[in-house]
Amino acid sequence: MSGIFITGTDTGVGKTLITGLLARAMAELGKSVITQKWVQTGVRNFADTDIATHLSLMKQNISRIEPFMSDIIPYCFKFPASPHLAAKREKQRINPRKIERAYLALCKISEVVLAEGAGGLMVPLTSKILFIDLAHKLQLPIVLVVHNKLGAINHALVSIETVRRRNLKLIGLIFNNAENQNVEILNDNVRTVASLSRENILGIVPYSQNQNRLYRAIKPMAENILNRIDHE
Repeated sequence: MSGIFITGTDTGVGKTLITGLLARAMAELGKSVITQKWVQTGVRNFADTDIATHLSLMKQNISRIEPFMSDIIPYCFKFPASPHLAAKREKQRINPRKIERAYLALCKISEVVLAEGAGGLMVPLTSKILFIDLAHKLQLPIVLVVHNKLGAINHALVSIETVRRRNLKLIGLIFNNAENQNVEILNDNVRTVASLSRENILGIVPYSQNQNRLYRAIKPMAENILNRIDHE
C-alpha cells in the first residue's frame, strides 16, 4: 500500500470530513490507516485540529496516535491563514523536508497514510514551494474533493489540469454536495466534469448532518480507492 494525498478544489470543501470517513472505512475493510495533516492553521489546541475530527469520525481515541503526533501534524499555527503566512506570523519557516520525513515515518507504521492538504493544490507552503510540489516529490496519488455547487465545473477542471501538468496519478474525484443547491446543477456538474475530463468519479456525498448516511456513501468509495491502489 501507499499514501494518498486528499486535496480539494478550495478551502472548506469537506476534505476533513471525507478524509476521516475514508480512513474509518478503510480500517473497517482491514487496512491499518493513519491520517496526516502536513500543516494545520487556525488552532489553539488539539481539539481544534483536523486530526481530532478524523479521530472522531474514525471512532478512535487519541491514545492510538499520541506517540506519532509530531509526524502526524509536523506544523501547527494559530493564525487561520495560508500556511506560508501563518508561519510568517509566528516567525517560523516551513521546511518541506521535515514534512517529507514525517510522511515517510508514518508509512513505516501504517499500510495507508491519508495526507490531507490545506485548501487547494496550489496553496503555498513557503514562498517557493506549493502543496502540489511536495505531493509530486513524494509521488502521491491524489483524491480530489470537489465542492459540488454552482462553479464546480471550472474549479474541478482547473484542478485536474494542475494534477496532469505535474504528471501525478489522479485516483478520482469525490463530489461533496453543498447545501441548498439546485439538483439539476449538482447532477450536471458531475456529468460534465466526467465527460470533459474522462477522469474517474468515485462518487457523490449528499449534504447531510447524519454521519451514518455520510458513511454509507463514503464506504464504497474507500473500497474503490483501495482496489485501484492494490491493482497498480
